[in-house]
Amino acid sequence: MKTPSPCNAYSNNQTGEPNEAVNARQKRVNLDDHAKTRRLHEHYGCDGSQGFKARLNSFGNDGVVLGPVIGAFGEMSDDVKHIADAIATELANEHCSYYSDKIPKTVRSYFRNQLYRSWGLIARRGWACRSPPMRP
Repeated sequence: MKTPSPCNAYSNNQTGEPNEAVNARQKRVNLDDHAKTRRLHEHYGCDGSQGFKARLNSFGNDGVVLGPVIGAFGEMSDDVKHIADAIATELANEHCSYYSDKIPKTVRSYFRNQLYRSWGLIARRGWACRSPPMRP
C-alpha cells in the first residue's frame, strides 16, 4: 500500500482526471518493482528461466505488480478495485454456501458496493471517486 504526499503528485496533475495522482503512483509501483528485479537479476547473474525476473513474471497478470495507492485526500487508485473484488468474492462464496443461494454474481455485487461505501468510495459513474456536485 502506497501513499503519495500532497506536494508534487497533486501539483503535477494537470489533466483534471479524478484520481490521476494516485493512478500515476500506481503505475510507478509496477515499473519500480520491475526495475529493482532487473537490477537484482543482473547483479546475481541469473539466467532467464530461473532468475528474479522469471519469478516476478510468474505472479499476477503476466507479472504486472498491483500497487494499491491511497492518496493524501482519501482517494484510491484503480488497483484497490482488485482488492475489493477479491474480498467480495470470498464473502459471496461464504454467503451462498451458507444460504444455498444460486446467484453469487449478484451477491458479490452487493458485497462490493458495501465495501465501496465503507471505504468512502462513490461507485456511481464508474470507479472514480468523485465528490458530490457543489450547490449554488
